[in-house]
Amino acid sequence: MTPEESVHYQLDTLVGSEEWKTILPQGKGVIYPFNDSTPFRVAMFHQLECLDVIRTEMIHRRDNPSIAPSESAHFCLNYLRQTVLCHGDRHLEMVRSEYGGRAVLPYTTRTDCLDWELIWRRVEDSYK
Repeated sequence: MTPEESVHYQLDTLVGSEEWKTILPQGKGVIYPFNDSTPFRVAMFHQLECLDVIRTEMIHRRDNPSIAPSESAHFCLNYLRQTVLCHGDRHLEMVRSEYGGRAVLPYTTRTDCLDWELIWRRVEDSYK
């Protein structure tokens, strides 16, 4: 798959906010894989929820800069930082020279992705 620019999941539009509300399956990715009362959560869905926490925080802080960042935003930023360090994409990205070599040319590198739709379906099926 080659990642591409999307009109979906925008930062601060009404449509984007609605799309972010539907990015998680029922139960927010919590499953009970061992047929007992011990819940587990698929990390991918936790990570997506953290992106939404940070997105929401950015909007609130833009409108109210004096508001301190929430504990959830701090946790999510640290959690995602550690996730990227642990599972970072090692593909090479082309550098854009017109920005002094500081920016990459997005969406030009093919990457191997897991089948997130399969994970979504399995979590949805386990919720029912």
